[in-house]
Amino acid sequence: MQKKGITQLLWFLMGVILSAIVIIVIVDIGDSIAGLIRWEKNDDNSFNELVDAIEFGIKSGENQQVIYYVSKNHFLVGFDKNEDEARINSVSVKMPEVECAKETCICKCNLNEGDISYYSCLKDAKCSRFNSIEKIGGIVLLKEGSDAKQGGLLIKGRNQLPLNLWVEGKILKITMPNK
Repeated sequence: MQKKGITQLLWFLMGVILSAIVIIVIVDIGDSIAGLIRWEKNDDNSFNELVDAIEFGIKSGENQQVIYYVSKNHFLVGFDKNEDEARINSVSVKMPEVECAKETCICKCNLNEGDISYYSCLKDAKCSRFNSIEKIGGIVLLKEGSDAKQGGLLIKGRNQLPLNLWVEGKILKITMPNK
């Protein structure tokens, strides 16, 4: 009888331990999924915060700093006033005519199977125009973890970047700290 009681107790303890392990695994997987969902949400929020900082900087004349998040599904590109496309390094992207209307414009565009294509910004792009700006001097970052270079504005890859923003004359300058 005593042996049967010990066996039942051991089975009960093994069940508790196994249940605890299953709960920990489920919570860990759920947290990872929530992290991915939050990353995509920050992508949209981050674009809005970037636009707000630029608009405030234009109105106030003050330098701004933001943390910009870009997901693996999007890229950020800047178009200069009266240009049909952005030509940055070896990449060309057509300006969305309706969203930008030939004004200086920054767009968050969808990647086409992980790549930037000439027409990436023509469907479902989220753009903002800056009528008092004629040109964007920004950074070029084409893959996650690579070094940013000065040039036009083109940011691709899953990145979180601190950006400094200011206006010189009619040029919007976007750099990373210490660059």
